[in-house]
Amino acid sequence: MLKLLPLRVPGNGKVAYNNFKALDLENVELQVGNFDVLLPEIIDKRDKLDFVYIDGNHRKEATLNYFNWCLPKVHENSLLIFDDIYWSKGMKEAWEEIKNHPDVIVTIDLFWIGLVYFRKGQAKEHFKIKF
Repeated sequence: MLKLLPLRVPGNGKVAYNNFKALDLENVELQVGNFDVLLPEIIDKRDKLDFVYIDGNHRKEATLNYFNWCLPKVHENSLLIFDDIYWSKGMKEAWEEIKNHPDVIVTIDLFWIGLVYFRKGQAKEHFKIKF
């Protein structure tokens, strides 16, 4: 069941809530708030992270913090998605650091977003899709 009453959801969270509801998605818990507060709490409550979509503070330091907070809970089938990887010079620098991290095996640059995979036993590769 979708958790969070629509009247309590501000801004973009309301758009997400309405999309989840329209699609009859289950097992979705929408949390709206400051990434620096919420993300560590969310990560701490989980044994592992399978899928994380990060669209928070678009500064280099903040983005690298989000990445580093996730690292202890990722596994070889985890997928991290970073939004707006070319939004600013700092975001471009953060994306480069993430790509070059030793635990990151495959990245896919879709310009608007970057996909990060951790599959062990595969050669390290970076893909850039142009469209």
